[in-house]
Amino acid sequence: MTNLITTTRLAGSLPQTVPARPGWYRDAADQHGEASANPETAARSASYLPTAWKGLAVSFLGHAALLLLLGLIFFHRDLAPASEAIVISTALDTAVEPLTAVSIDVSDSASASVPTFEQTFEHVASDSFLPTAPSSPFAANVGAQATLAGVNLGSLVGDAGGTTGSGGAAKGKSKTSFFGIEANGKHFAFIVDRSGSMSTFNAIYHAKKELIRAIGALGVDSRYDIVFYNHEHVAVASPQGSETLRASFKEQLPQQINAVLPFGGTNPMPALRVALKRRPDVVFFLTDANFGLFDRNDLMAISNWNEHGSTIHCIRFKTAENTYVDSLLNALSVHHGGRYNVVDLRQIGLEWIGQ
Repeated sequence: MTNLITTTRLAGSLPQTVPARPGWYRDAADQHGEASANPETAARSASYLPTAWKGLAVSFLGHAALLLLLGLIFFHRDLAPASEAIVISTALDTAVEPLTAVSIDVSDSASASVPTFEQTFEHVASDSFLPTAPSSPFAANVGAQATLAGVNLGSLVGDAGGTTGSGGAAKGKSKTSFFGIEANGKHFAFIVDRSGSMSTFNAIYHAKKELIRAIGALGVDSRYDIVFYNHEHVAVASPQGSETLRASFKEQLPQQINAVLPFGGTNPMPALRVALKRRPDVVFFLTDANFGLFDRNDLMAISNWNEHGSTIHCIRFKTAENTYVDSLLNALSVHHGGRYNVVDLRQIGLEWIGQ
């Protein structure tokens, strides 16, 4: 583009000499003075002027067209209907692949799309889900909450001494196993880690599959509590009441367990307290041991909670070496008459089931 330079000359500072102007410019300007005195110059000026005006006209038209094009673009953008933006947003949203239960990418905070324990188990205890009973005897035990600050047991502790409903007390012992550890008893507690780290090596898949198998091996008269936990929530599902109620609960249990997704951090202490308050004969405690604060003071607290003398078996999902946690979990098991097993997730297949 042609640069337009404006020169301001102050009075009294005019230059002594002026640079010579190009011939075409001088001749064009001289048309107003010298042209009449010099016919040859006038003829030459006439030949230069059309060329100069043509160049200026072409430049003007080109710039005008460019400005018009830019104006149309910005004007169209400002007046674009809102529906166009919605269509673009919708297209982007539909391109996102939804997460699945076993491959969810976990953060420290729970996503709104992740079901809570209460949502997972609430309809198990509803009358519509169990149409054979006028009310659900174990509804009060569903959805227990616990946080790092403390445990709100609610009605969990009130009926810990025995079953309710027409089923009465357990008639005999059952036998089952959980990740290779066999146990006999009337009342079992399964404490299962569902923190975000349980998505590593598909750990949550193995945990849920083995849990379903272990509960399926129990007799219909056996009591069992299912406790899922992470860093801030504890939930308990505990079927009680008549044989019909418990059989219906057990039949629908796999779909409820499979609905549990991993998220959050790991703090097993509230879950252990809730489970031991229910006075089970056998406790299966599963964790990937991906937690920081767990020491011998915690072991002493667990001993104080275990007033019933429950046998505690510990299972660790191993994804890396952790001799410190191994020593603590082994001590916990030995002190409470149980066993400690380590399951190396790096060596098992997707279809592995504990014997």
